[in-house]
Amino acid sequence: MSTFNLVVLQGYVGQKPKIKKGDNYKLAIFPIATHHFFKKGGDKIEETNWHTIVASGNNANFIESYIDTGDLVLIEGKLVNNGFTNPEGKKVTINQVRVNKIQISAKSGKEKTPVINENVKNEITLTENSNELLVVEESEQLN
Repeated sequence: MSTFNLVVLQGYVGQKPKIKKGDNYKLAIFPIATHHFFKKGGDKIEETNWHTIVASGNNANFIESYIDTGDLVLIEGKLVNNGFTNPEGKKVTINQVRVNKIQISAKSGKEKTPVINENVKNEITLTENSNELLVVEESEQLN
């Protein structure tokens, strides 16, 4: 039996994405907040969870250009566990969501028009629907 690793989250961007660049890579890293409500003893309780989002390649380019604090985004990706040893010598594991697809469901500020860079290894497919969702998908080009 096969297994799969799929995460779908919709939440609000908690801070402007941090962009990390190297010679052959670019990463965009930012937190999103998701909320859910439940009843406890007759009271309605809101719980907020924070998730670290990591994107590379064309998704990182898109995020750098178009994602701002407060935007409502829909993320599709996979859960990745990264570990390291902190300065005190303790092993730490961080859960991150690695982006495969990102949509802007609602902008917090003024609208921006996406620009597609076609001179890169991966192709970005961008669509808009009647609710003005911006969608970016990263996929390998077939040669």
